[in-house]
Amino acid sequence: MRLFIGLGFSHQVLGQISTYRNKALLPDSKNVAVSNFHITLCFLGSIDNNRFHQLESLHEQLSQIQMQAFSLELDKSGYWAKPKIQFIAPSVEPLALINLQHTVQSVGLDLNFPIEKRPYRPHVTLQRKVNAPSVPLFQPNITCEFNTFSLYESVSGATGVKYIKRQTYPCAN
Repeated sequence: MRLFIGLGFSHQVLGQISTYRNKALLPDSKNVAVSNFHITLCFLGSIDNNRFHQLESLHEQLSQIQMQAFSLELDKSGYWAKPKIQFIAPSVEPLALINLQHTVQSVGLDLNFPIEKRPYRPHVTLQRKVNAPSVPLFQPNITCEFNTFSLYESVSGATGVKYIKRQTYPCAN
C-alpha cells in the first residue's frame, strides 16, 4: 500500500485544470487522469503488513492538525527534466500551505515514515513521460480554495495508477 497526504480539488477546479492542459499544452505526452490531479503535501511511501499498525497512529495525529482554510493561485507552468513532468504551480505559496505541509511532514517523520528530504515544491502534475516539453500557449490562472486535506492510496491497475482518498481531514475554522 503506497500512501501520501495531499490536497484535492473541487469538480469545478478539476475542470479548469483539465481545460488549461487541453488548450495550453501539446498532447504529445501521457496525460495524468483528471481524477488524479492533486497537490502532494507529503509522500509516506509503501506500508507493508509489519507497519500497518502505524496507520491508526497516523490517523489519530492527522485528525489533531489545526488546518487553516486557504486559497492559492495556480498561475505558472513548468517542466522538470528528471521526473519528465509538465506541471502547473503557484508563484506564491500561502503561509497556511507551508505550515500545513510542515506539520504533515512532521507527523510522518515522528511515525518513522520514509519522508523525502528534498525541498517542498507544490505543483499539479499534468503530463508524465514528457521527453520534449511543450511551451504553453498561455499561463494558467486558476484559483483554488482548500478547507480539507486527505490521506490517499496509490493503486496500480490495468488502466494505470489511481489515487484513492482514504480519509479526509477538515480545517479547524
